[in-house]
Amino acid sequence: MGRKDPEGGQGTIMSKRSCTRPLPMMFTVVVILFVFTSYLSIISVPMMESSDLKTRDVGFTYTAVLSLLFALMFVSFLRVSTTDAGTIPDWFQDTISERSKSKDLKIVEKKSDGSRRRCNKCLLFKPDRTHHCKICGRCNLKMDHHCPWINNCVGYTNYKFFILFISYALACSIFVFVTTLTLIPSFDSATPLTTVFIVVLICVLTGALSAVLFAFVGFHYYLLCQNYTTIEFLEKRGCCNPAQGHVNHFDLGAWENVKRGLGYNPLLWPIPARVCMIDQHEGTQFDTNGAISPKSV
Repeated sequence: MGRKDPEGGQGTIMSKRSCTRPLPMMFTVVVILFVFTSYLSIISVPMMESSDLKTRDVGFTYTAVLSLLFALMFVSFLRVSTTDAGTIPDWFQDTISERSKSKDLKIVEKKSDGSRRRCNKCLLFKPDRTHHCKICGRCNLKMDHHCPWINNCVGYTNYKFFILFISYALACSIFVFVTTLTLIPSFDSATPLTTVFIVVLICVLTGALSAVLFAFVGFHYYLLCQNYTTIEFLEKRGCCNPAQGHVNHFDLGAWENVKRGLGYNPLLWPIPARVCMIDQHEGTQFDTNGAISPKSV
């Protein structure tokens, strides 16, 4: 019998992983569409068709509010899932290679011996806050994490879309949960069992999502205000016990930190578009607070 090719086996595993990667994102889309269409068809639209004027007005209000939140959430979802997290630009490698020019680069993160960080897999010099994603198989600028629910990495160029997506998802979940919860006591024996089942299912589903998303969104708001990525928070700061001597060089104060994540115009923060963003050298150099620590962040 011939020996099996280990590389061929590894290739088969990677191929299977590639086939299953979109499944969490597809599940996310199914849940979003199920909640939205079920709510409209079973709750808000029948209320709009009611003969009672007050009920009809409430139905119009519910439909308008949910449609707006859903549109903002779904556009944010599409933007974060289809926007590249950010790759290392060619000019950065050229600048690093030329010593005379590399001195002009404001780089904080270095190896313990003081040399530039270099990815052993991509064989590229890495800007500050850049990390290699083993799932995507490449380095991403200001990488936060790889999110299976959007089938994409969250990084420099799509971070705002991610924050907006989870924010609007939380708002949608709370709105649907509260409105369906207040509707359940009005059910009687004449209410179709199908309606009761779907409304209760939506209520339980959005209630659970609201609880999970509330904690998740709160965590990412904290990271946004502190100018941390998830990777930096877990690996460099230390989740519960900050490393001794750790200093976050990128913390400029909550207000400035948020502006670097969402843009300098607060009026445009709710819009899922990269407008009025602060220039950070294409995600290769970031403003620092000038703090000095024994160890690099």
